[in-house]
Amino acid sequence: MLDDGKYPRIGNHDCNIQSSVYELVIYDFLKILDPPQGFQLEKIDPQDFFVTSGDAIQKTEYLSRRLWEYAGAARSQLKAMHPQTKVAKEFEKMCWTQAGASLKLMNKLKSARGSAIFLETEWNEHVLTLRPKNPRDRGRRSKYNG
Repeated sequence: MLDDGKYPRIGNHDCNIQSSVYELVIYDFLKILDPPQGFQLEKIDPQDFFVTSGDAIQKTEYLSRRLWEYAGAARSQLKAMHPQTKVAKEFEKMCWTQAGASLKLMNKLKSARGSAIFLETEWNEHVLTLRPKNPRDRGRRSKYNG
């Protein structure tokens, strides 16, 4: 556990140490992409992809695809701009940087998942927590399924 948080923070933990719960601060890895004037792109807040519970790796894969597509669209729109401003060029560069950062985040999440099948997301007291989970043994009989 860290001094500043209740759980080990993704990105700060030793990959050899497995925990039952991790904390993820999305903005440690990815920033909000808010296009400057001249771009016909929507604002992307990476935290919006983690609003509901679910597998963190699947959510990150979807976010990563969106960011790569977004960076490509930013490049296309930048090429069509005349004149190309410094702000527009910096934004396009930031889009590619964020797309690459999403892959780094995915690798950190896979490391935290370890041998578990899922890395479940859940919000607890305004903190995004991640729990490595395995589904129930489907071959096991219970009083509910005979």
